[in-house]
Amino acid sequence: MEVLSPGTEAYDRNDKFLEYRTIPSFREYVCLRQDAVEGVAFYREEESLWRESNASGFEGVLPLRSLGAALRLHDVYEGVELE
Repeated sequence: MEVLSPGTEAYDRNDKFLEYRTIPSFREYVCLRQDAVEGVAFYREEESLWRESNASGFEGVLPLRSLGAALRLHDVYEGVELE
């Protein structure tokens, strides 16, 4: 799981994710924004096939396929003051 800041978002979503993808056991990567109620989950379906799920707003839900669970954005961002 990665919390994206405006200063590191491009690096985390691109270069860092590309590095993580070289790890054979790495299955899922979840990025949450710190300046908005938004998240994205990337899931490795096959060796070189990744699926992406996006969610936003307090009603948004991200599937966590590697865990067989879901992440409700309301639970993550409850009480967080956004600029």
